[in-house]
Amino acid sequence: MVKPAMRREAAEYLKKSYLVGLRRICGLLQMARSTFYHKLSGRGDEALREALKETALRRRRWGYRMLGLALKRRGITDNAKRIYRIYREEGLQVRQRRKRKAAKPTPSPSNLITL
Repeated sequence: MVKPAMRREAAEYLKKSYLVGLRRICGLLQMARSTFYHKLSGRGDEALREALKETALRRRRWGYRMLGLALKRRGITDNAKRIYRIYREEGLQVRQRRKRKAAKPTPSPSNLITL
């Protein structure tokens, strides 16, 4: 099964190369003419990506959910799944806390005489 984007590219190629009508090309490729004219809007991730990286650098212990809430407070609202996808693509991770070493008890001398 061929994706509409590939069919659209093939239709553009045929239209430029062979000077054939669009109706005939779409009939050959078995696609609707509206598919040829349909332009994808493609929202840009760049503004969200930069804001997410900036906030993640300031708040290293926050995961994608807290970062999403922080962005929402700043007026940058978006889908949580989209924020998570960008979070993973940028390789962001919650910085782990260092484990503290347990204090060793001071050994009491066993040879002392208690009265």
